[in-house]
Amino acid sequence: MDSLINKIVFIGMMMLVSVPTHGEIYKWVDKHGHTHYGEKPPENKKSKQIQLRNEPVRSVAKDKVEKNPAETKTRLEKQEKLIRALSDDRKQKKEQREKQQRMAKQRVRNCANAKDNLRRYQSSGSVYKLDDKGNRVTLPGAARDKSIQRARAEVKKWCEK
Repeated sequence: MDSLINKIVFIGMMMLVSVPTHGEIYKWVDKHGHTHYGEKPPENKKSKQIQLRNEPVRSVAKDKVEKNPAETKTRLEKQEKLIRALSDDRKQKKEQREKQQRMAKQRVRNCANAKDNLRRYQSSGSVYKLDDKGNRVTLPGAARDKSIQRARAEVKKWCEK
């Protein structure tokens, strides 16, 4: 008998706990024009009590889907088009980043080659070129100076940014 009474009391208490209770919610605007909400109205301020709804809010979009399938299809097509556009944009940006990285690596290689050429021209006593047969042809001093100037221009072009 005691266990039956305990069960009834327990079920009754659970029912009381599960009953939704709503406190009062107040809304007011402060002297700066900011809207505030709270469980207690502020002193010396005009406030308005807000009535809360107990029923769940229905999704408007769900009602539209059920009522107009053609509109839903159009909306889905627009969403797919937007997704494709965003995907294409991401792909383009990724390709652009990769291209910039390749160009940066190429710039570093070109800079190293230009510095190496300049160092060789400056450290050597003479500059030569190979003729059609592969023989060395020594260039006069003016040509050496022009080669050094071109090498400096290449170093400036590839190494300074």
